[in-house]
Amino acid sequence: MDAEARMTKSVELTRAELHGLRTGRASAGLVENIRVDYYGNAVPLKSLASIAVPESQMIVIKPFDPSAIPDVVKAIQRTGAGLNPQPAGKAVRVPVPELSEENRAMLARTARDMGERGKTALRNIRRDANRTLDTQRAAGEITEDDCRRQKEAVQNLLSTFEAAIGEAVATTTKQLEAH
Repeated sequence: MDAEARMTKSVELTRAELHGLRTGRASAGLVENIRVDYYGNAVPLKSLASIAVPESQMIVIKPFDPSAIPDVVKAIQRTGAGLNPQPAGKAVRVPVPELSEENRAMLARTARDMGERGKTALRNIRRDANRTLDTQRAAGEITEDDCRRQKEAVQNLLSTFEAAIGEAVATTTKQLEAH
């Protein structure tokens, strides 16, 4: 059960990373986890402002405290995501430009790399679970048959979660190619 919980968290983290990848369409995921220096603390943008996507190429960020607008603009510029935020009254407008073919290919590679890191994390969790089972078997806490069955269950979990990461990567790369 511990392995399943850890694998679930790993898949969620990988999906969140992929969601933050720029696919040429505006998405709140592009900016929501950007850390903004707000009164000396690094705060995620989503807890500091409301984020809306009124059209496919525009993100509008409305900080709850309008005095934070310059900090939000600086934080978005620091990310290096190629976004150019523009203050507009009590909000920040972030146009999302179309991606070039070269950028699309690079981002697709990045998505595949993120997927591989996620799968590696899953395999490490499997290794830890198998070691724990071997230790329990050696200590006489479980039988050899139970150990084998549990290892098979862990392997089945790994296969399921690897497939979930594969789907997320495929969806992201398909979005990159479609635009």
